[in-house]
Amino acid sequence: MGFILRWLAALGLLSATFNPTEWNYVSWAQANWGEQMALTVLLGLLLMVGYIIYLRATLRSIGLFGMLLGARPRKRTALGALRLWLAHARQCPNKHMARHCRALPRARCRPQLEPRAPRAFGPSRHG
Repeated sequence: MGFILRWLAALGLLSATFNPTEWNYVSWAQANWGEQMALTVLLGLLLMVGYIIYLRATLRSIGLFGMLLGARPRKRTALGALRLWLAHARQCPNKHMARHCRALPRARCRPQLEPRAPRAFGPSRHG
């Protein structure tokens, strides 16, 4: 139950900051900066405190190294490398993954090979 509450609180924080509707802090702050500057700054500081709490909790749980491994998955991080590896290992099954195959040096999008029959166990040929 605690995980769900934390997840909902994080979703609420992100949704309150910015979402595609007109009901978000960014749109409201841009529209009301001149008339309600003090309230805009106060709510902005409250949102910033919420983000700091979540970033500190993330740092405590997975550390800076863990955050850097997950950051910017299309760049040179662990998630980006895993995506390229999966594209190469699956032999580029579709057009979306094929572009990642081409990004690997010397990688080729080749058809899936037939599995070989397992070798029989027995006496060694090498005497």
